[in-house]
Amino acid sequence: MNKHRIPEYTKRINKFSVLLSITKKKHATISVLRLSTFIAFLLSWFWLFVKHQTIGALLGTTLVIVFLWLLKKHKKVDDKKFYLEKIIELNNYEKDCCNGDYSSFKSGDKFIDINHPYSYDIDLFGKGSLFQYLNRTITIPGEQLLAHRLSETPMEVEQIKDYQQAVNELTNEIDFRQEFETIGKLFKSVESETETIKKWLNLKPFFKRSLLVRMILYVVPLFNLIILLSVITGVLGLGQLALVIVLNLTIIASRLKEFNVYYNLLSRSHQNLKKMGRLFALIEQHDVKSKKLQKLKETLFKNKRSANAQIQRLTKFLDALDNRNNILIGVILNSLFLWDWQYVIRIGKWQKNHQIDFEQWLYCIANYDAIISLANLNYNNPDFNFPKLSNQKFEFSATGMGHPLLDSEIRICNEFTINSDQRFAIITGANMAGKSTFLRTIAVNLILAGAGASVCASNMSYTPLPMFSSMRTEDSLMKNESYFFAELKRLQRITKELEKGKKLFIILDEILRGTNSEDKRKGSIGFVKKITDKMAHGLVATHDLELARLAEQQPDVFKALCFEVSIESNKLNFDYKLQPGVTQNMNASFLMKQMGIIDE
Repeated sequence: MNKHRIPEYTKRINKFSVLLSITKKKHATISVLRLSTFIAFLLSWFWLFVKHQTIGALLGTTLVIVFLWLLKKHKKVDDKKFYLEKIIELNNYEKDCCNGDYSSFKSGDKFIDINHPYSYDIDLFGKGSLFQYLNRTITIPGEQLLAHRLSETPMEVEQIKDYQQAVNELTNEIDFRQEFETIGKLFKSVESETETIKKWLNLKPFFKRSLLVRMILYVVPLFNLIILLSVITGVLGLGQLALVIVLNLTIIASRLKEFNVYYNLLSRSHQNLKKMGRLFALIEQHDVKSKKLQKLKETLFKNKRSANAQIQRLTKFLDALDNRNNILIGVILNSLFLWDWQYVIRIGKWQKNHQIDFEQWLYCIANYDAIISLANLNYNNPDFNFPKLSNQKFEFSATGMGHPLLDSEIRICNEFTINSDQRFAIITGANMAGKSTFLRTIAVNLILAGAGASVCASNMSYTPLPMFSSMRTEDSLMKNESYFFAELKRLQRITKELEKGKKLFIILDEILRGTNSEDKRKGSIGFVKKITDKMAHGLVATHDLELARLAEQQPDVFKALCFEVSIESNKLNFDYKLQPGVTQNMNASFLMKQMGIIDE
């Protein structure tokens, strides 16, 4: 993590705080005017009207209009106030993130999978994870897509390049990115929001003969209005009107149960649809250059109207239908106009026309959501760079590579290279010398690279390969499975994937810890030889110097690297720098003596 962007976020916080202060004052002024107008309205009707009917009526009517205008104005200012509060909150979170605290963002606990090829080994999901550091998504599909991109890497080379261009384009578009995020925060997301909409879209049509129903829905309200007018003018009596009202309400009640299922799904989707409309409007107005963003934007303009216009049309139908929630108004509207059915028929037509479009719209938003998270990472870390990609001979070469979750001020970066000649590195070193952290550094940067993000390295070139790891294995009481057997199953899975002819990048950390030294040595050497015979690429960290000697025996396949530790003035010194060769120093007995666990 990097503190370079703190001044920019502080500047934005100050700017929006000034606007919020002005908005709050405006909000308070309108509230006072609203109350004053309402009191004046009461006085005009209950005091002035008694003395001067004409003046009182005119003034009262004028004050009602003014009050309604102030009501609308108050809502607009209230929305702006809420927006500014959210964008200030967002910038405070980013500022905290630059200082190393990114706990305010969703951690992705639900994506934790102990059986995944690599995600559990490197804490990809969960508190303090890479996902939590990256995640700025504001939609459930966006969050799911980001998790998928990180846990199903790599994509094809051309796909990765498309994502790199899109991420790079949005990196400095901080106003666009933060407006996108803030809109999302204005509308609360729930886990089932997308599924609810999809369920509604897949409902059978409410009316089978929609053309006939539409004709009836034009004729009946017209007939009802004629009856009402006839009663007002005295041509008909109230009995006839009452009969018509009962008949209309009976018609509505005949399918009320079905309607409620339909309506409940819609009403639960209302806020999410409004959020989608706002996001579509933002995307549609945004000028884009990269191929990926252009393709995404095109999906919003496939019909005569844009996606935003279509969503707005649907939300207006829902707003109108929501009038039924007021019992008095609902009875009046349904008794005269068959209100529920009027809007079910309109919404049904929308549903039929846009069922396929909706999936594409969701895909567009989800991709923007995920890309914005990766662009935010790139913006917050100006020292990160996009890796160069190759789909020819295998290559993985990096300089100045470090772990992105470590503070840039204390992060130790290293160089690392393997290729089709020396395709497997064996890394030795003392305890706490940096082996495991380095393995995670490799893994995390490969995940970022495979998702189209920038990486924590000065330069990096690589050939995308699926990644498998065995770095952390847990026993399972439920499966009656020991730690050792769980690890064997993981290694077996890697072997099976290689036997299918797949090329993999494999990361191993001190494998076969659950057996004796001699057995472990034989097993480790046998396994590493087998997977390299199958053209596996990668690295293994070990304390076993015999395993490291494979680099001497097969220098065309293996290379030996190490992290050294020195003891000076009875203290351990770690430099965490990767060096060629096999380690010469170990520190377990020294540490045990220092801690009084064993005698001198």
